[in-house]
Amino acid sequence: MRRQTSDGVQGRFDELVSESNKPKPVKKVQEEKKARKKKEVQKKEDVQKKKAVQEKREKKLEESGESKRVEEGRVEREEWLKDIAESAAEWFWEIDVDGKFTYASSAIKKILGYKPKEVLGRHFYDRCHPDDREELKKVGMKGITQKQPFFERVSRHTHKNGKMVWLSTTGVPLVDREGNFRGYRGATVDITERRLAEKEVYRQKQMLEDTLESLPHPFYVVNANDYTIELANSAAKQGKPTKNTKCYKLTHRSSKPCRGPEHVCPVEEVKKTKKPVTAEHVHYDEDGNKKNVEVHGYPIFDKEGNVPA
Repeated sequence: MRRQTSDGVQGRFDELVSESNKPKPVKKVQEEKKARKKKEVQKKEDVQKKKAVQEKREKKLEESGESKRVEEGRVEREEWLKDIAESAAEWFWEIDVDGKFTYASSAIKKILGYKPKEVLGRHFYDRCHPDDREELKKVGMKGITQKQPFFERVSRHTHKNGKMVWLSTTGVPLVDREGNFRGYRGATVDITERRLAEKEVYRQKQMLEDTLESLPHPFYVVNANDYTIELANSAAKQGKPTKNTKCYKLTHRSSKPCRGPEHVCPVEEVKKTKKPVTAEHVHYDEDGNKKNVEVHGYPIFDKEGNVPA
């Protein structure tokens, strides 16, 4: 082995120092600079990617939390609406595109005598009165194809005990989140008592008209405020009264109400005394001939004791 002298070591050190102090080739300098820049760019990109991933994760967590809150709110609203439906007097329901019940509130038990589960899967017209079933089916299924809301549709139905009930139904199209038609949702109320009351009013009205028509002499109901004839039988219609005909125009061929001792106005006397009155008048018949008549006036009182007619 050859031993280097201290002078040799020193000489080699000087050579290395000299080589390090020599200027590097331009190309090599550019390559190193480019490599450093690329490394810095890559580092920045890595930081941005990590940041984007973190932000995406946070956003996803936030959206997940919001979705959860929305879903919880939806469920809460549905439960609230169900509570209302179950406690209301109206029968709330839903039907599918085939007209079959998919939901029925408990009010159906009170209205038709059936439990909700007894009508699920059945058509909306199955409980309809036999005489009206085909017509309701035709109208109802046509409405489903048109997808239009309907309001206060009246129909007769058969209670579980066999009794006939009148129902009024309102419904609107049922659409899911994607906008697909799913059927109808609505409410039905029992209007049987109202229909019976209307029938009784009509019966009484018909009886009154029949009674008035049986009278051989003219009969009028006159509005005490403006002398308009509100009601008249056939015997009184010889003068052909119209809706706004005044009593003095029809019977006296006059443009103003009766006045003076010779033609005391029965309407004014009834308003003043609130008692029946009798007066002798000269009236004109349909042909314009004069005739002496005896007029009997009777007050009709309102709830306040006044004479409106």
